[in-house]
Amino acid sequence: MDERQRQRSTADHHRQRRAPALDLARGLAILLLIAFHSFDVPGFRWGNPPPEWASDLMLTLTPFRMPLLFVIAGVLAVSHNRKKPVELLGSVARKIYWPYLVWTAILLNTAGFSYFLTHYATDFTAWIAPGYLWFIFYLGIFILVSRLLSGIPSWSIAVVLLVGLIAFESFEYRAVFVYGICFFAGAAISQCVLSAETIMQRSGARAIVLASGAVLLLSTLIASSLTLGGFAFRPWGIALTFSTNAAILISLSIYYRYSSAASAAVEYLGRNSLVFYLSHWPIMVAVMTLATTLNVEPHYHAALLFGISLAAGCIIATLRRHPPVAWFFTFPWRNPRMRDLRKN
Repeated sequence: MDERQRQRSTADHHRQRRAPALDLARGLAILLLIAFHSFDVPGFRWGNPPPEWASDLMLTLTPFRMPLLFVIAGVLAVSHNRKKPVELLGSVARKIYWPYLVWTAILLNTAGFSYFLTHYATDFTAWIAPGYLWFIFYLGIFILVSRLLSGIPSWSIAVVLLVGLIAFESFEYRAVFVYGICFFAGAAISQCVLSAETIMQRSGARAIVLASGAVLLLSTLIASSLTLGGFAFRPWGIALTFSTNAAILISLSIYYRYSSAASAAVEYLGRNSLVFYLSHWPIMVAVMTLATTLNVEPHYHAALLFGISLAAGCIIATLRRHPPVAWFFTFPWRNPRMRDLRKN
C-alpha cells in the first residue's frame, strides 16, 4: 500500500469513527426542523398561527437548523469529490434529484390533483425548489459544484460567496449565499472535524475547544434572540453562525467518540435524515387535514404533528430499502455492472 492509499485509508477510518457524532448533530438539526414545522404548518394553510413564545423560540433557533445541515453536508462532501464525475452525477441523480422529483410531485398534489394538473404539471417553475424541498434542490447543486471546483480550495469558494453576500445584501436569494458559505466552509474544516481524535490527546486543547464552543453558542443565542434569527442571513452574522455550528461539530467529534443508548434515537434520525426530511411535511399536511375534519383543538396540533411525523418517519425509514417504499428515495434502476462489482 503506497502513501496515498495509506492516507486515504486513515481518513476513511477517521470518518467512520466520527460518523456517530455527525449523525447526532444531523439528528438534532432534523429534530429542530420538525419542531419548527409542527408550529408552522397549522398557520400555513389553516390559519392557526403558533403562540408568540413558540414563534420567537423557533426563529431564535434559526442558526442551528438549516445552516448546521449544510455544514455537515459540506464536511461529508469531501468523500463525493473522490468519485469520478460520471459516477457522482449518477449518484446525485439517483439519490438526490430522483427523490426530489417524487416528493415535489407529492407536495404539489397536496393542493389537489385537479389543481396540480391544471397549474403545476405544465409550469416548469413550480418544480424549482418548491416549499420545504429547496434544501434538497440546492444540496445537489452544491455537491456538483464542489466536485466541479474540486481543484480550488473550499475556503476560497466560501470567501467568494461571502463577498457576493456583501455585494448583494438586498438580493432576494441571499439565503443561497449563506447556505453556500456554510457548505463550502464545512468542506474546508472537514479534515479538522474528521481527525479531531488527535486533539483528544491534549487536555488543554480539549478545554479550549469546549470553552470556545460554549462562548460561541451563548453569543449566537443572544444575537439570534435579539434579532429573531435574522442576523444569520446578514454578512456580519454568517461568520458567527458558521463558527458556532463548526464548534458544535468539532466538540461532538472530540467528546462523543462512540454511540450510546441515550443518543441512539437522535443518531437514528441523523442516519435517516433524508427520509425524515422528505416525508415530514406531507405527513403533517395529512394529519392537519384529518385533525380539522375531526375538530381537534388547535392547541393540540403542534404536538400531534411532531409526534405523528416522527413515528411515521420511523416506519418509513424501516421500510426504505424495500420496494415500493425504496422507490420514493432512490431511483429503482441500478447499473448491472456496478451491482456485479459489489458482489465480487
